[in-house]
Amino acid sequence: MCRWGFSNIVKTLKNVTDDRVRAYVVWLPVFGGDFRGESRKLSNSFRDKRVSYFIDPKSLTGDLWESVLKTEREVAWDVYLLYGAGARWEEQEPPMPDFWMHQLTGVTKAPRLEEPELRKKLKELLTGPSATERNTEREWAQPQR
Repeated sequence: MCRWGFSNIVKTLKNVTDDRVRAYVVWLPVFGGDFRGESRKLSNSFRDKRVSYFIDPKSLTGDLWESVLKTEREVAWDVYLLYGAGARWEEQEPPMPDFWMHQLTGVTKAPRLEEPELRKKLKELLTGPSATERNTEREWAQPQR
């Protein structure tokens, strides 16, 4: 996640104050330099009980997200994932998010990050069923043959 992306996450969380929201920010060393120091500085700039910060120096999470999101990059980074309350990570790979955005050139599988849209989708997840619940309802409603 870059500074601009982080500032958009902060803006979203300041506008959506619901205590059910949990944010997990994972810093990957994509640009090199003092990645640990920069990630620590940015993390310390926004303290919120709903946010947990992680440093992933080997980009293992980026590998996992790439296997799910298929951004056609070596690792998925600068991606912003929303999961409903019903999401469960029960397999080796993480589940597909209910909604995601990115800041990656050439990726067309999801929209580019725009904070107002991310905020809107987050609010929708808080008021409606998650994709997991919608998929379960859809499977249940299928006629038997």
